[in-house]
Amino acid sequence: MIDTLDLFAAGPDGGQRQALMALAARGPVHRIELPSGRQAWLVTGYHEGRAALNDDRLRRGHWNMPYLDRMPEETGYLHGHMLNQNPPDHTRLRKLVSAVFTRRRVAMLEPRITEIADELISPVVAALVAGETVDLMERFAFPLPFQVICELLGVAPSDQTEFLRYGALVGAATSIPFEEYAVAARALLAFLRDLIAAKRERPGDDLLSALVAVEADGERLTDAELTAMANLLLVAGHETTAGMIGNGMLALLQHPTQLDALRADPALLAGAVEEMLRYDDSLRTTLLMTAAKSFDLAGVDIEAGDTVVVSPLAAGLDPNLVERPDEFDIRRVSSHIAFGYGIHRCLGAPLAQLELRIAFRLLVDRLPDCATDGDLRRASAMIFNRLQTLPLRAVAAAPAS
Repeated sequence: MIDTLDLFAAGPDGGQRQALMALAARGPVHRIELPSGRQAWLVTGYHEGRAALNDDRLRRGHWNMPYLDRMPEETGYLHGHMLNQNPPDHTRLRKLVSAVFTRRRVAMLEPRITEIADELISPVVAALVAGETVDLMERFAFPLPFQVICELLGVAPSDQTEFLRYGALVGAATSIPFEEYAVAARALLAFLRDLIAAKRERPGDDLLSALVAVEADGERLTDAELTAMANLLLVAGHETTAGMIGNGMLALLQHPTQLDALRADPALLAGAVEEMLRYDDSLRTTLLMTAAKSFDLAGVDIEAGDTVVVSPLAAGLDPNLVERPDEFDIRRVSSHIAFGYGIHRCLGAPLAQLELRIAFRLLVDRLPDCATDGDLRRASAMIFNRLQTLPLRAVAAAPAS
């Protein structure tokens, strides 16, 4: 049995990543104990992870969400989204959402995302040049994707602080007391219901208004499906992208020759983002799945009723995927499952990739030479792999000899 704390608890930066990489090197499937005490199969192999994510014998459902027994209505309304559905329900939901959450809509967001990123990076640069230590997570990595999601959903600026506070607590359900979660879940659900009602009455040029109105084959999204989708966009679109900005920037700082190469050749940017996703993915694990029947996975007997979870972070570090997986190389052609695989591949992947390319284009171009300034720790969460803080300080250039 693997020590749960080695894999999922908070600790010094890189500890869980190294533990998962060691597991991936030992084999593709492992018996573990989750923080909840439940035993599960953890898939660390890249090819095995793709197979598991696309296997209809592994079923999803919001019955795996925390506190379902104590808050069934709130749990269903907040977590009954596509990631927790199976065909044919998943097929119906994905068809409706993909009709409006298109690549064209995402591409149209590029000027506004660039504007938001520029507004955020300017005071960061000024503070660093003035000799201050700046937490890049607080000042840039978190607010950029959050502001993008708020504009995508049409959340008014005056309501964004409340939206973030309750959304963050609901997203941290496994690491906070039930009483705190219950207050946040009820408040977030009320917030989303009010927002959806407002979009019905006064639709705007935003994704949530489009989701309220979308219809396909006589089907429309219910209020429960709309609240769950809005919650999914908040959690998946904010937490993971913010985590990747922090993880990717740290990788560049720890590999200065790679940072120099990216500064010298901006054409490397798209590939660099994909290598960041492989090297230090912001998802330690996917959501839990349950085996509907017994089957073999990479020589391991999975029994009906067993819990299975895939680690995208470990999959990117699988030595059967890439030679020298712990080597960060922005010129390599990178593969990963950061956005899932198969029918559950993330619809928001193009948006996340666009945000990351914009963010790192500005970070590489605008930040002075920097170093980390203080201890680095990861957030305590089974699913998310992100830094709590990333304190940076400017480093004076050495005088020319």
